[in-house]
Amino acid sequence: MSLLERLNNDMKQAMKNKEKDKLSVIRMVKSALQNEAIKLGKTLTEDEELTVLSRELKQRKDSLQ
Repeated sequence: MSLLERLNNDMKQAMKNKEKDKLSVIRMVKSALQNEAIKLGKTLTEDEELTVLSRELKQRKDSLQ
């Protein structure tokens, strides 16, 4: 199962369970991945997906400090 498929499944589950915070995070991650795919003009590889996720994580950590 690809990361995008897993995010879609997790998003559906979060909607069903009315988990607003989890849903918000999943949407943010999906958006970042989709924006990067559009920017590169291709489907992301697993390494590129991990790069995007680590960049987003770093941004969130920096904003908390």
